[in-house]
Amino acid sequence: MERFAVAIRRFVDLLAALNREIGEGANIEWILTDLSYGSAIATAQAKLENEDQRPIADRITDSYVEVGNALRSAEPIPFSQRVEQRALRIRDLLDSDIETITFETFATEVVIERQPPSRPLPEEAWGYAYGAVTGRVQALSNRGSLRFTLYDRLSDRAVSCYMEPGHEDQMRDIWGRMATVEGWVRRDRKTGRPLTARKIRSISPLGEPERGAYRAARGAVPRAPNEIRAEEAIRRLRDAE
Repeated sequence: MERFAVAIRRFVDLLAALNREIGEGANIEWILTDLSYGSAIATAQAKLENEDQRPIADRITDSYVEVGNALRSAEPIPFSQRVEQRALRIRDLLDSDIETITFETFATEVVIERQPPSRPLPEEAWGYAYGAVTGRVQALSNRGSLRFTLYDRLSDRAVSCYMEPGHEDQMRDIWGRMATVEGWVRRDRKTGRPLTARKIRSISPLGEPERGAYRAARGAVPRAPNEIRAEEAIRRLRDAE
């Protein structure tokens, strides 16, 4: 918990530095709208006193992504020394346990790796593809935009999902349930693990699996007379390691 608290403190410090430098004296207040320890996600949103502040808040958000891109490619951070110091303190969180840090906004995300590749792929080569992700919906937020967190069934890792305005009815009675989300999915370029899903077209709730249902697959494929049993094959693989 202490490491998570340190990460949140450094995130707040970076946002405050950008707010001071880009905010042009607007004194925009940022509030924490979502905090998830299980998936290590913190979400901040500008609290606007009037619509005149929205363009400034958008510039701060864009600057946050610029900082993430600079950290991702290990290039100079195009802001003041104050912002640079706070950004580097976030990158310093990467260690043997934390492999990546994601700077995410409603429009895009930037994944910062512990060891950046010598020749990173251009942003356009690491885009979205239409696909589906299945998992359990565990968090919902409609502050400014409809966003929910889905825990991927295969990796049990959080996937941030963003819906277009006007589709809120699809989320009715979906919290806590297994579902398949279809939309434009961005995946980790190394593992293929889904990171975010945007422009979601459909959400299909799934029934809960019965306890021990996997046993029904036993014997589904007949075993040839000369083939070893599955248990023996697994034992041999284990002993060969």
